[in-house]
Amino acid sequence: MDLSNFEGFKLRFKEIKKTDNKKTCVVCKNLFEELDKYVKIAEKKLKKIEFNNFLVGTKLTKKLVGTEEWIWENAGIEWCEPIKSELNRLMGKELEKRFKKPVEFKKPEVVVTLNLRKKDVDLSINSLYLYGEYNKFVRNIPQ
Repeated sequence: MDLSNFEGFKLRFKEIKKTDNKKTCVVCKNLFEELDKYVKIAEKKLKKIEFNNFLVGTKLTKKLVGTEEWIWENAGIEWCEPIKSELNRLMGKELEKRFKKPVEFKKPEVVVTLNLRKKDVDLSINSLYLYGEYNKFVRNIPQ
């Protein structure tokens, strides 16, 4: 098809019609459309704590892992990106935008875990350790 002539002109300016019939993705069951719901749950939980950085992780369902592996076997793994990585990146970017806090991969203060088995978001807050020393100048003060 030659797009430089009138056929191309017709194709470029053809009105695209929207359809109402949404199909469910056979791999992820439209999980990416529900991602905003999980981001809101995480945002609600993160607003209750004070933190400087975070990391996002995901626990997939066994069925989703099996479907993904089946597709990798049939389509080839060289050009595939795991669903887990994509979910982590998208959710991390959205939380980074909302909280204006960076993602930290080495030592995050908070780990936000998207748990698809429970359909919930869990927080894992890393402990803060304080170290202090004192000098004992008076003999009668007990340790």
